[in-house]
Amino acid sequence: MNNNHFCGGSLIGEQWVLTAGHCVVPVLENSRMRASVTVVSGTTYLDKDGESHKVDKLWYHDNYNPRALGRGPYDIGLIKLAAPVTFSETQKAISLPTNNIEKDDSVTIAAWGSTGFQKHIHNDLQKLDAKAMLPKTCQEYYFGLLMKIHDNEFCTLISRGTGLCNGDSGSGLIKNSDGTIIGLVSGGKPCARGSPDIYTNVFPYLSWIKEKMES
Repeated sequence: MNNNHFCGGSLIGEQWVLTAGHCVVPVLENSRMRASVTVVSGTTYLDKDGESHKVDKLWYHDNYNPRALGRGPYDIGLIKLAAPVTFSETQKAISLPTNNIEKDDSVTIAAWGSTGFQKHIHNDLQKLDAKAMLPKTCQEYYFGLLMKIHDNEFCTLISRGTGLCNGDSGSGLIKNSDGTIIGLVSGGKPCARGSPDIYTNVFPYLSWIKEKMES
């Protein structure tokens, strides 16, 4: 938006981008934001080589609370582009999952978020490899912090100093065994402070995604 990165997303079709619900809410609620927001694809750099796409429609899940101001249950959103993307070697759609996430699944996240608290968004696409952590185990890390990990979420934890930060929201988490998009960055305790990063689990929302894409 206005050449400023604020969220990530993943192409799941020629005109469709999957992202977090909390990335979509401010755009829907602000007409000026909606008029200026664009989706950039086909590059690993924020400032060059990509293609810019105007947005036609946006949705967040009916059960997501737009007042949550961040992660929460049903934190999933969908963007329809104004025109189809031309697929090439540098931009292709990623497949939706056919199976649910399992404990210790090998996953990879690629995002442009900042590399530390109060630091700038990174210009080069960054990548992290991790193992999936199921909700019950993840909840143990957040015990006493009044942060509920929901059944339709899961987590990753690499090490203190390595994890997600501002600007990573909405970015896709890839299941390495089959290359499908299994998760969306939703939240957590920011900037790799030793707590797990939290993702929306895409698999439970397949019917919702299909419904919106066919509407």
